[in-house]
Amino acid sequence: MKPSEVNSVSEQLTQLAEVHYVAETTGVYDIFIWIAVASPSELAAFLRSTVGSITGVIRSETFLNLEIKKNANGPGSWAAMDAS
Repeated sequence: MKPSEVNSVSEQLTQLAEVHYVAETTGVYDIFIWIAVASPSELAAFLRSTVGSITGVIRSETFLNLEIKKNANGPGSWAAMDAS
């Protein structure tokens, strides 16, 4: 995205129920978010319909947590709590 769009996009992402963490970053990625959805199909719908419809978003990259080894109340701590 254009640097001038980063703040607008990150603010829009903070308003989404699935989003639990939003950070504007340096480097390859402009924004990093953590989300919680119940299934791969919900993830696909969220990425295509929700994130994909935000003006300024050109592409996204997805990382899946296969196993959380330690999480001291950091991003994604809701997932560790749901598993217990």
